Amino acid sequence: MEERSVFERVFGDLQSRGYDVTVGENYKNNEKIRGIGINFGDGDVSPYISEETIEHLYEVFDGDVTAVTDELIKTSEDLIVNLAEDTERMKEQLKDRNYIIQNSYLFVCKSDWNNEMLEDMYFERIDGTDLVLYPRLVLDNGCTVRLDRKNLESVGLRGEDVMDAARANTEKELEYDDILSMGFMVVLNVAKGGASVIAFPEYLKYVMEGMGWEKAYILPSSIYEVMMIEASNTISVDNIRADIRYINETTVCLCDRLSDQVYYFDGEKVSVVE
Repeated sequence: MEERSVFERVFGDLQSRGYDVTVGENYKNNEKIRGIGINFGDGDVSPYISEETIEHLYEVFDGDVTAVTDELIKTSEDLIVNLAEDTERMKEQLKDRNYIIQNSYLFVCKSDWNNEMLEDMYFERIDGTDLVLYPRLVLDNGCTVRLDRKNLESVGLRGEDVMDAARANTEKELEYDDILSMGFMVVLNVAKGGASVIAFPEYLKYVMEGMGWEKAYILPSSIYEVMMIEASNTISVDNIRADIRYINETTVCLCDRLSDQVYYFDGEKVSVVE
């Protein structure tokens, strides 16, 4: 008989103790990983704890599955308490006009992939592209919350004002001194806003000229970053576009995909390469 994995043994131990457990999937670095969640009743379901974490605990406790299960239960209970505290804190922050203005940042997405989400959002289109910018609130714990019209209206804020604040806050996060260059390619993102760096042409021009390029292509890696390469006649845009689509379909989870398109930057504005 094939020996059960550590994950399966811990799952079985939880069940034998009478816990309602489920196996779910999360993403880490765009890779799908499975985890265990525990339903403690009254709607208290713990976030999934990954198989990687469970295997690490197995090593820490010298192969003692019972000790791993005990630690998993304690960790899950702590996560629920922390989650409840974060939820209450978030509710208060969403009522605070000043907090929203000071902690809103621009995020970017492809408009026709996100029609449902954008229905109740205030957003702006990036001219010449299929991309839109919208505001998200970045909380103290690093989590982000979409700011829909209802949120903003409840505290008397206009969408235009929040977008202006988000743009100013995001611009302050642009990195000028430590840009990741691979010689032929530059990886660009903003710590709070990810791939929304594409909405700042002056910054893109600064990077492009720093590389000694006159024109550039911008490749959407994910909603977290974009890549810039020099635009030249020797590059096949069709091949690049095919590579982007393949990577999106095979390695980038659906919620993190930015676009299948290739974008062109002429030093002044970004546009879709047809």
